[in-house]
Amino acid sequence: IKMTIFSRVISKNEGLHKESHGFTVMLNCNIQNSLEQIFIFISLFSYLLFTNAPSNQIIKFIVIGFFLSRIIYSLGCLMSYFTGVYALRSCGFFVGSAIIFYIICIIFKITPPFFLDLSRLF
Repeated sequence: IKMTIFSRVISKNEGLHKESHGFTVMLNCNIQNSLEQIFIFISLFSYLLFTNAPSNQIIKFIVIGFFLSRIIYSLGCLMSYFTGVYALRSCGFFVGSAIIFYIICIIFKITPPFFLDLSRLF
């Protein structure tokens, strides 16, 4: 996690503008963000599996939800490049962050906020 934050601090982070960046740069940013998020997700998820062992339904929800969020984020990056609308990209990032936050709540035995409380579903 420290390496991810450090690389974000020292690297030049600019917005994705059609005029100043090419399509290849946008794809590289998408790949970099996805690799960072997958690294954090796999680290926390493997720790969760080896320590707390939640039910199979919650595991399926976490895995499917995270990978759907990355697909939404990737489609949102493409859409933001062509149209300038960042809504889908933001939605994908928020869903992925919420799932990672939910994993952290399970690991540290913190009650998740009401919108992440899955005990009503399972």
